[in-house]
Order: sequence, then C-alpha cells, then structure tokens
Amino acid sequence: MKSTFIKLHLSVLLAGATGLFGKLITLNEGLLVWYRLMFTALLFLLILFVSGKVPRVTWKGFLRIALVGSLLALHWIFFYGSIKASNVSVGVVCFSLVGFLQLCWSLFY
Repeated sequence: MKSTFIKLHLSVLLAGATGLFGKLITLNEGLLVWYRLMFTALLFLLILFVSGKVPRVTWKGFLRIALVGSLLALHWIFFYGSIKASNVSVGVVCFSLVGFLQLCWSLFY
C-alpha cells in the first residue's frame, strides 16, 4: 500500500513537472513535441542496439507503430498547447482526468 502511494505521488510530480517545463520552454508546442520525440526515439534506439534486442518489424507492424506514434504526438501537442493557452494547473488537471474518464467509460459501456 505504501509503495502505491509513492508511485502515485511520483506520477503527479512528473506530470506537474512536465507541464511546468512545457510552460517555461519558449518553443511552440509542435517543435517542443518534435524535439522531445526525436530525443526519446534516439535514446530508445541506443538502448536497443546496446542490449542487442533490435526486433524485426513487418510493414503492417510498422504502420501500426506509426499510427500509435502519431496519436501520441498529437496528444502531446494538444497538452502543451493547452498549457501555453491557459496555465499549468488547468493542463495537468485535464491531463489527469483522462484516466478518470476512461474508468467511467469502462463502467458504463
């Protein structure tokens, strides 16, 4: 139970810090997400090459990965756009409501 609360507080801290850094960085949301995803992809590829676990991906699998990546990028663009349009607290609250809304959706449908 104690480790669950620690994980919860850590996730809230990370979400708040993400919003705060998004507000402080002067790039527009498109460039911010582009550099963030580029840095993440390069770091992920480096980890895969060092571990020697580079998977082979079919064309269909590549298209699925590209679709999920595009949706994720669009999510971050809207998240940083909402923070730049209003403030950090509104953006983080909306970001945190996604889990609650998914829970409500799963209970009723």
